[in-house]
Amino acid sequence: MDDDIMVQVPNDCVVPQVFWSYVYFYQEGAFKGVQPTSIADFFDTEKFPGKRGLHILPNALIEMALWPTASPSGTSTRS
Repeated sequence: MDDDIMVQVPNDCVVPQVFWSYVYFYQEGAFKGVQPTSIADFFDTEKFPGKRGLHILPNALIEMALWPTASPSGTSTRS
């Protein structure tokens, strides 16, 4: 990281922040035949039936759910 992003703490000008990411995964062999390969497959309950485990907060979930419907410009194609 750049030196101007990470500064010594504690100091009078910094507020601590937590960074995290969301990772989707599945148990290999959980599906017969075709295996999921994308976040679109996660939301395709007809092709891949069964329970899903989701984080309780929708921070990234909404973006992940809309990602398969995104147009090349990055905006959702759904209204």
